[in-house]
Amino acid sequence: ENMLMASFTHAKEDIARRALIEASTEARQMIETTLKFITKHKASLTEQEVADTNSQIKLLEDALKAKNKADIQKHTELLNTLSTPYAERIMDEAINNALKGKNVV
Repeated sequence: ENMLMASFTHAKEDIARRALIEASTEARQMIETTLKFITKHKASLTEQEVADTNSQIKLLEDALKAKNKADIQKHTELLNTLSTPYAERIMDEAINNALKGKNVV
């Protein structure tokens, strides 16, 4: 294999490795943020929401262990999709509670 081809091969490997690291970092941040949110707002979540979220986190952790970038990205997105509705609901409740004590013109 000539040097030019070898450099292309290494560049592709570097790009793939970097993409995996970025996907993994994003996934770990998503897990951490979600777990903190669940802990803080447990009273406002249903048991089903917590159970479904924990299941999705487990799938994402498995993808991280397997170092499969496509699965990591897929399960990060699924965790985001799963948590968005209850996160929005809880934020709406917080805003409504904050406004109850105030005169809004």
